[in-house]
Amino acid sequence: MYCKHCGKELSDTALFCIECGKPTRDVHGLGNAIQRQKPNKLHTLAIIAVIFIIICVIFYKICSNDSQEKENSSLSSASISIEVPLNITDMRFDTNERYIDMTIKNISVQTIAYVYFDTFFYDRLGSRLDTTFWEESKTLKYTGPLKSGEETSIRFDGTGYMPFDTSAVFPKSIKVVFLDDSEISFENDLYCASDDFCGKKFKD
Repeated sequence: MYCKHCGKELSDTALFCIECGKPTRDVHGLGNAIQRQKPNKLHTLAIIAVIFIIICVIFYKICSNDSQEKENSSLSSASISIEVPLNITDMRFDTNERYIDMTIKNISVQTIAYVYFDTFFYDRLGSRLDTTFWEESKTLKYTGPLKSGEETSIRFDGTGYMPFDTSAVFPKSIKVVFLDDSEISFENDLYCASDDFCGKKFKD
C-alpha cells in the first residue's frame, strides 16, 4: 500500500508512514489494530510467568535433595560411631608394681566374650619403647562375659614386659569378640600418662 499523505510505498501492516510519520489509517482503525495486538503481549507474559514458576520448582527440588543427602550422610556417620562396642572409661598403671588397671563398659547390644588390647608403651618424650622380646605378651586379654550396658574394672597383673621408663600406656587397637563369635576391631584414642609425660604426640 501507499501512504495517503505523501505517497510513500509501505508494507500492508504498517501503522505509520516511515517517510512522513503520519498514520496510514484513521484513528478508529488504528485503535482496533492496537487492541488486536494486546492479547499477543499478554500471551507472551503468561508464558514467561509459567517458565519462571517451573524454574523455581526445579531449583527448590534440587536444594531439597541436597539437604536430604547431607542429612543421610550425617546419619551414616552416626551409625558408624555407634558400632564401636566398647568404651574405656578409666585407665592407670604402675611401673614399679607392674600392673595396668582399666575400667571398660559394653555399649553394644550384645554380650562380650573377649577383648584384646594391642598395647604400646612410650617414654616421657613420647617415643615408643622397644618390646620386641614380648610381642606376643603386649596384647592384653580380658575374658568376659560382659553384658550389654555393664561396666567392669580389670587389673592386668604381672606385666613384666612393660619397660621401667614407661610414661604412657596406649591400647591403640582393640578387638572385641562376642558370644556368637562375631568380632569388631577398632582404633582407640584414649591413653594413660604419668605426671612426667611431656610428649605432645606419640612417635611411632
